[in-house]
Formats: sequence, structure tokens, C-alpha cells
Amino acid sequence: MTRIADTPTDPAGPPGPEPECLPDWRTGPPDFVGIGAYRSGTTWLYEMIVAHPDVAIPPGRPKELHFFKSFWEGGFTPADVTRYHRYFPRPPGKLVGECTPRYMFDSWTPRMLAAAAPEARLLAILRDPVSRYVSHLARQLEPCRPGRAGRGPAVAGIALARSLYMTQLRSVLLHFPREQLLLVQLERCILDPEAEVRRIYGFLGLDQSFVPPDLGQKVHAGGPIELSPELLEDVAQAVKADAAELARSFPEIELSLWPSLQRRS
Repeated sequence: MTRIADTPTDPAGPPGPEPECLPDWRTGPPDFVGIGAYRSGTTWLYEMIVAHPDVAIPPGRPKELHFFKSFWEGGFTPADVTRYHRYFPRPPGKLVGECTPRYMFDSWTPRMLAAAAPEARLLAILRDPVSRYVSHLARQLEPCRPGRAGRGPAVAGIALARSLYMTQLRSVLLHFPREQLLLVQLERCILDPEAEVRRIYGFLGLDQSFVPPDLGQKVHAGGPIELSPELLEDVAQAVKADAAELARSFPEIELSLWPSLQRRS
């Protein structure tokens, strides 16, 4: 069975240095942006895209930029748009992009992203929302993480909010047309990764006959965590209405693939 890798962190710092623009390359807005969701396979999604021979990888630039995080109070200017574009050097004929899982979560980001990259194709990979919640807590409350003690309630609240997918996507759809957004379901990627990769390539206008060599990658499990059945039931009930609205708005989402919701009444 395919195992999906995801990003191990959700850093708070600003983006790193701008990558070098090689001779004959150009910079500009990204062609694609992965916007989420955290702990749902975004690393796998990004690596399947950049494996394609018609996609460029900016030298030394990471998958995640977190570019808009520091503008939460405003102050995003045309100069910042130009700076964002400098993170996307590419040779002629190649696509380039990034994947930052919190872009769909931060309410201010879709507006700024639309100003900086109005034509970008957006992708969101989603996972059973209760399973995503558990993975989020397991990662953020690892014993080795600084300041773990006493952080549980705050982390749990954020984890729940980030499992309310439709709530987040409403903000995205205020600034981007529906046809520029592709939803990918993690569970479908596990069941039939080749078909899902073809769908992703088709959405991006890439040659769908290419098969990336690394379809099966390991999951970053985030370590074990014990949660009470009562808490999991609370989470399932809290996300059910949001998940149902998601499936109505995006018929490609199959709720039957999210067993954490199916086995709870």
C-alpha cells in the first residue's frame, strides 16, 4: 500500500533567502500553489508534482515558503508581491510553484495570494478530518518539542479548526474561481496513487503519461498519542456538518473514505 509522507513542521519564521535565478531563467508568479491541509500528505503532493520533467525546482528553495504569515496585520504591498515572485525562478517552458499547508487556514492569505498570483492553480489535499486531528496533536505534542507542557488545549483548538476544511475553503473561494482549485483526497491517493497523480497532472496542464518513480513514500507518523474515545467523539461531531457541506460543494470528495466519521453517530 502506498504510504504518504507529510511535512514534519509548521514553522513560524519568515521565508528563507530568495533562490538564485540561473542564466536564461525568469521569475514571476507561481503556476501552482499547494494550500493545505497540514498533516494530510502535502509533501507527497508536492514531490509528485516536482518529479514531473516539465516542472522546475528553484535551486535551494524549500517546498514551504510561509510567505504571507507575517502580514497577518496587513501591510502587504506591491513590493512584497515582487519579492514573492522572486522565489519562483524557472527556465522557459517549465512550471514552478510551492506548497505551504497553512495557506488555506490563515484567513488573510487567500486575498494576498490572489493579489500576488491571480492565475495560479491551487491544490489542497485533504484527509479524514478526525485522523488529521490526531496526527496534528501527535506532531505538535511530541515529548521532544519545546514548551509541550500546558500547550494541549491551545493545540487541540487549532487542530480542530484545521480539520474544518469547508470553513477554510470558503475564504479561498472568495478570491479564486472554483475552476482554479483542485481537491485531492488522501485516501484516494493511497488506494490508487497513479490515477490521482494523472488527475493532478491534468489539472496543471502537464503530460499525464509520465509516471513518477516514487509513488510510494513513507508516512511521517508523528509518534503515538493516546486520546480518549470521548474526545474523538467530540471531534467527530464537531467536524461532521463541515464535512457534509464539503461533500455537497465538492462531489469528488467521498465521505465513505473517511471512516472516523462513518463509525460515529
